[in-house]
Amino acid sequence: HRCLLCGKAFSKPPQLSRHQRFVHRLERRHPCPTCGKMFKKKSHLRNHLLTHTGERPFPCGECGKSFNSQANLLRHRLTHTGERPYECEVCHKRFTQSSTLRQHLFVHTRRYPYKCPECGVRFHRPYRLLMHRYHHTGEYPYKCQDCGRSFLLRRLLEVHRLTHAGGQPHLCPLCGAAFVTPSHTETSLHVHRRIHTGERPYPCPECGKAFRQSTHLKDHRRLHTGERPFRCPDCGKA
Repeated sequence: HRCLLCGKAFSKPPQLSRHQRFVHRLERRHPCPTCGKMFKKKSHLRNHLLTHTGERPFPCGECGKSFNSQANLLRHRLTHTGERPYECEVCHKRFTQSSTLRQHLFVHTRRYPYKCPECGVRFHRPYRLLMHRYHHTGEYPYKCQDCGRSFLLRRLLEVHRLTHAGGQPHLCPLCGAAFVTPSHTETSLHVHRRIHTGERPYPCPECGKAFRQSTHLKDHRRLHTGERPFRCPDCGKA
């Protein structure tokens, strides 16, 4: 049983698992073989895999609609009972889930102006909405020309292509996230590590809010200017 990150061999799987957890600090050590997303628990990975296969083994006894997890089914059943225990203090609209209420509150503060036309979920940056919509289509934009696998993020494709070239990715020592470029560059791993350090070197001159990346600051400043440069190709709304 050999560690794929450093090559060290172990006689038993639990020893390898412990090594990866404490030496490489892989808190999320269950990768999705389809898109590369990492999970802390195997049960979370199993539920996630259903999003790729389209399997929905939990049907609602009231309407027959099926879901990929028991938790999603339980939340759906509230729509039949009519129970909406979470109320918005601003407009008094009620919701079945606390998470939906929290997201709704950002509508009032304009922090989440980008709405998915398929499911209504809102995002604070346009590229987040773009990535989210790929989950509805099931088609990912970055495809490996060697084996045909596709990925949601360009970074995941670049890391994957290292396996064909026989190379090794640069790993974040704090969480194990993989990148192609090393930590001394102003991209990828260097920017990622700001998540752990809390560094936010790009402040907004209007309100003082700071960001980890200059692109995030650029998107944020549109809230002050009212600029909406991204137009929906279906309805024309910006």
